[in-house]
Amino acid sequence: MINFQRYQYLASKWISGEITEAEKEEFLAWYSDMSDHELVVFDTIAKNEEELKLQIFDSINSKLDFDKKERNKKFKIYKYVSIAASLLVIISIGIYSINYFKKPVSQPNLGLEEIKPGSTKATLELESGHKIQLSSTQSGVSIGDSIVYLDGSSIYNNVENKSALASNYAIMSTPRGGEYKLELADGTHVWLNSETSIRFPSTFNTGTRSVELLAGEVYFEVSKKIVDGKTVPFEVLIKKQKIEVLGTAFNVKSYGSAQETITTVSEGTVAVKSIDSNQEILEKVILHEGGQSILYKGQITKKIVDPEEFIAWKDGYFYFVDADIYQVMNEFKRWYDIEVNFEIEKSDDLFNGRIPKNVNLSKALNILKLAGVSFELIDNKVLTINRKPN
Repeated sequence: MINFQRYQYLASKWISGEITEAEKEEFLAWYSDMSDHELVVFDTIAKNEEELKLQIFDSINSKLDFDKKERNKKFKIYKYVSIAASLLVIISIGIYSINYFKKPVSQPNLGLEEIKPGSTKATLELESGHKIQLSSTQSGVSIGDSIVYLDGSSIYNNVENKSALASNYAIMSTPRGGEYKLELADGTHVWLNSETSIRFPSTFNTGTRSVELLAGEVYFEVSKKIVDGKTVPFEVLIKKQKIEVLGTAFNVKSYGSAQETITTVSEGTVAVKSIDSNQEILEKVILHEGGQSILYKGQITKKIVDPEEFIAWKDGYFYFVDADIYQVMNEFKRWYDIEVNFEIEKSDDLFNGRIPKNVNLSKALNILKLAGVSFELIDNKVLTINRKPN
């Protein structure tokens, strides 16, 4: 049974500005577990966030009074959706702030609840050609004198020939719907998003540390390494780009279909260089915390961003800021391992909000429902985005 008294208390703390991050996460978890008929979306216009806070508080109070009078009846709430071009979704506290409203399009039960989110899974391919299917019950592996899971347990029982682990280079790859962590020999931590491959050595020499992002998205927390009083640089090679750092944290996104490489710095400083086939430097930019570079067709542009938008994935969230439907669905198809078919030619809807990655596809798609986007699941694998009904 839902404890609305508890969430009345959390709502009051939110209004007063005293709510903690842990309590916000509790509120979010409550939202994710609620069935559709229990979701609270307000039927009046919220002019600003302060008014919205009062609305959710009043709504919870109303729910408490209603339950006292009719405990055997279900609480029925009519949901409204935005027709604004830019949709602000405050999902981090489990409610939606909407500027204009209309009644939603009725959607049949499409079996979307059956589409589960991704999980920890990856393959480690050694230079010898031996492939290790890494355990889905583990979050990552550590590379050193031997290869072990991050909790220290051995992976030898997955390898017929233990000598295969002596390979100099290895490639870790995650499939669609997979993610994994990697600790390199120098202590650098790497997070791999879905459909990502990274090549790295089992040990680094004393003069340089170099890894190669073959495709996908990774987040690095680079460990400082000092030899003879000098800091050994760490470099990441991606297509026609090289990133050089000393000790910092940054995200790199380079999926083949996007034809661009996006580097975002969350801590420290990096040098981003565009290079030719002979490794000659064509252009160089320096990025500090909050800096982002985009390499597209050999040209680098840079800007200042909120790093949280680009690294939230490693902490278990989708984070959309003025994202169009194509950007949203690219993230969903990689994480939920689905195909997407667009029957619409163009959409001006922009989506904003943070969504937990551990929810089923049906809940993730609520962001589309609110914008009045129609969709259907075909053969449990292809999600078709339809034209909006008139």
